[in-house]
Amino acid sequence: MNMDDEPWMAESVTCELCSEIYETDPRDPILLPCGHTFCRSCITKVKEADETACPSCSLDFNDIDVEDLPVNFQILSLSVTYTKSQQDRCVTHGDELKYWCRDCEASLCSLCLYTDHPQGHHVLLAKTFLEKKKLSLKEETLSFNNSLKEMMNEVNSNFKKCFQKMKILSQLQADVVGLITDLQKACSIKPILLLEEKLKGLQNKGLGPLSHDGTEILGAVGGAAPVCDGAAEVIQAGATLDQRVTKPGSVKNGDRGRARLDCRDGRLVVHSLTHRADHRLFLQMPSEVFLELSVGSRCLGRVYIKLWSHLRRAQQFLALCLGSMGPSHIGASFKKISDKNKERETIWCTEYYSRSGEMGYRALMLDMEWEGEYSKIPEEGLVVGYSNDINDYGFGICTKGKPGANFSGPFGEVSLGMEVVHAAVRYEPVTEVTITDCGLVIPDMTL
Repeated sequence: MNMDDEPWMAESVTCELCSEIYETDPRDPILLPCGHTFCRSCITKVKEADETACPSCSLDFNDIDVEDLPVNFQILSLSVTYTKSQQDRCVTHGDELKYWCRDCEASLCSLCLYTDHPQGHHVLLAKTFLEKKKLSLKEETLSFNNSLKEMMNEVNSNFKKCFQKMKILSQLQADVVGLITDLQKACSIKPILLLEEKLKGLQNKGLGPLSHDGTEILGAVGGAAPVCDGAAEVIQAGATLDQRVTKPGSVKNGDRGRARLDCRDGRLVVHSLTHRADHRLFLQMPSEVFLELSVGSRCLGRVYIKLWSHLRRAQQFLALCLGSMGPSHIGASFKKISDKNKERETIWCTEYYSRSGEMGYRALMLDMEWEGEYSKIPEEGLVVGYSNDINDYGFGICTKGKPGANFSGPFGEVSLGMEVVHAAVRYEPVTEVTITDCGLVIPDMTL
């Protein structure tokens, strides 16, 4: 049997908790009373943490000691076979590469070591070197991960400062515009002097450093945000995601929905979508979501979908990605593949789940778009609606186009991750492919 042709092999011989391959003590595959298997080390840790239930099905095994649990010798034998199949062999002698030379930085078999290899070199057992290297790499990876966490915390802190700065700038803009109006109405010296003092106060308000390293959003009002032509210029913020505002198939490049930001009464608000070009602060509205697909404990990857968010089907899909209406995509599995290996091949999901675990298949919103002007020719990556006499919720992702045909209710398209969709289509049975996570993609913000 060719192990490389059996993708399920690695998953079968790997502990779901620690992702390590089973091997004789301390990672013996231990069989729990419920029939699930985990390595001895992980089950021991579960016991030490006073958790006495199976990590998979939650069946209690409190009255049984770990040492009394049987070894799953069938899995252990499979693990040994798999491990041997993964070992490299010497291209010269055909033997297993059991040794590693530190000086040559090369793998050696027994014949290499005792015939052609220079004497006096530092040679280790390949298994010993591998374990040390994995431990060292794990420590480096954990250290790097800790550094990333620190950087993320710092970025999060600066983001909060940016958010507060946005509120201050937006409020300042309103104050400056009001000052300009008062200046135009002033007819005597006293109001002019009062407005001069007010301007000085505005110039000094909220324009300090953004972060501890001295980075500033604006310098002085007179430099970065001059008062001229009856308007106050304020920084603009943009993002990279399109907001679909026209019918599918008629979207033009650069046609993006923007929402104006404004601060009044101490609150930062987002106005309705607009295309007006002025000097106010704007935010590109997000329209991209993601689905994480998995088979058992193995993650296939993430699929990113750009929604045509002017459509109600897209709004319903977004609500199910966020769980904002109660149920969500999480836990749902794909049910079928239509036209498999043919034109218009599509993988379908026809269910969702509530927080209590109840399955649903009815639409959450009324007046869903269907047929007519909403139809579109099947293309790879097109996300389409599903409807029959019973189910009017489901969605599908097209994997192969078909000229001359049409889908009745498309509402988005895959922007990244089609290889994950194709992997799901190839998996047998497709009903084991589930959505294990989903959510909204936050757009990049540029100043």
